[in-house]
Amino acid sequence: MDELRQASNLWYSLRPLLSRAVTTCQIFNPQCTLVPADSDILCEYDVGVILPDGTKLLANVFRSRRAEEDSRKVPVVMCAHPYDNHKLPALGKTPLGGPPHQYRLIPQAGGRPKFSTVTSWESPDPNFWVPAGYAVVNLNLPGFGGSEGMATVMSDNQSKAYYEAIEWVARQPWCDGAVGLNGVSFLAITQFHVAACRHYGGPPPALKCIVPWEGLTDPYQDLICPGGIEDAGFLTFWWHTEVKPALTGSATSSKTTTQALRECSKSIH
Repeated sequence: MDELRQASNLWYSLRPLLSRAVTTCQIFNPQCTLVPADSDILCEYDVGVILPDGTKLLANVFRSRRAEEDSRKVPVVMCAHPYDNHKLPALGKTPLGGPPHQYRLIPQAGGRPKFSTVTSWESPDPNFWVPAGYAVVNLNLPGFGGSEGMATVMSDNQSKAYYEAIEWVARQPWCDGAVGLNGVSFLAITQFHVAACRHYGGPPPALKCIVPWEGLTDPYQDLICPGGIEDAGFLTFWWHTEVKPALTGSATSSKTTTQALRECSKSIH
């Protein structure tokens, strides 16, 4: 019965998006413009980030070739999320080799955003930050996108791992010890959590600033039951098209979105 309800919710959430995307031809003409990665950007994929307990997380790291040649240390702009970092246009893992699938389904306000082929969904664009003198680190949280560990959603475990990953990045020979965070939606929520990391009693020493865009603070009240009425539309779309496919494998894979976020909401309150 639960599987039938989930299937019904998935169709309920996808039907209007698919219908609009087809009738407007957005599904064939995604609302964005892709440009190649800057020639100075050194792209390193699936870099192992080793946490104190031995857990290996995977990150994509983008640095300046000139800074590398000059042995120049730079500050880092970082983000962390559950979305599969392999789904990059540059790696040919996106639909038809184009942008992430969200740009074929979700209408974009304000025209056509432009970003590089090494930019994942809602993350900072290396084409902007690397020429400005930064490195970019795009991290897959535990249990997602090939990262080891238990997959959880908006949990203390995630913020603890993010904290430790930030400190790992700050110790790298190409980093000057300063890390800032950037990103949209889930990538904003993770910033809130790590900046107030309960396991360590505060933010990582290397964290200098956060720049969260469009992040919520209470997933149950803001997403699951806004105004006290359950809304399964967006969450079902988000879970089944963005999060669940990225699971590396853990107990979370057997949970519904609502169950996982209810647990998160309880931990907040």
